[in-house]
Amino acid sequence: AARTFLQTFPITSTSLASLGRILEHSRRLREALFEITLPVTQYALSKRPLAPSLTVEELGSNSLSLLIKQAPATKFNIDTFEVQKAKSSPSAEENECQWETCCHPEGTHPLIENLVPDTSYLFRVRAKNFWGKSDWSGLTRVQTLRVPVEGGSSGPNYSWQQTNTEVILFLPLNTGSIVRRNQVEICLKNRNICVTVRTADGPLSLVEGVLEHSVQPMGEGSFWELTRTGEGNFLEITLEKQTAAKDRLGGLNEGGLWSCAIRGHPRVDIRQILDCSQLR
Repeated sequence: AARTFLQTFPITSTSLASLGRILEHSRRLREALFEITLPVTQYALSKRPLAPSLTVEELGSNSLSLLIKQAPATKFNIDTFEVQKAKSSPSAEENECQWETCCHPEGTHPLIENLVPDTSYLFRVRAKNFWGKSDWSGLTRVQTLRVPVEGGSSGPNYSWQQTNTEVILFLPLNTGSIVRRNQVEICLKNRNICVTVRTADGPLSLVEGVLEHSVQPMGEGSFWELTRTGEGNFLEITLEKQTAAKDRLGGLNEGGLWSCAIRGHPRVDIRQILDCSQLR
């Protein structure tokens, strides 16, 4: 039967092209009918929207972009969104915040601007249509980035700067007495750094953690020195960025800009530094 059908209706390039045109016309017809009937179907066949979700796509010091995701209640739903923000403490609850509407985005990638650097915010979103409003999404907590100073910022018990090729850590020596070189111990292995000072009361840990990117070992580009300024005594550690070095924690560091000195510590907005050439 199949052979008889193929002999009667042979499949040729012309017949395939005709079939393609028929399918394309059918698709266009369905789209046209959908648009024509939309004023009716979006009211008669749509439903109250479901609650969307909210995530942060790109974060800066004074702006961020969000991503809104939502499963439509029906295929006829045409929903709009309302995004709200509130300044908060890290442990603030939803009903403790003063919420303000920051935008009514037409799309699902709203850009939120005019934020305060190094500030904790809460964001939430809900959908709206003819039938009402959805529940609010879950809370999205965000800490905006810091504005870089000399390419860096400060961390717990240290400050840091960066140049095109180096990251410099400044650690205050608040030991109550003069610190000599033989009292300082710096362990730098892979990207792990641990700095301690031996005092009369025992070892004093100054900083410990994982560097954001790989650096050259001590004596092979990285070095340290004891310095004294009007603000007191400091341990100054200069770390040479390791260019084109694959590190054990993944990724490829090609020098470039660091957003933090030690992972988990406050980050800076490297977009505020247009390129490395602006650093000395």
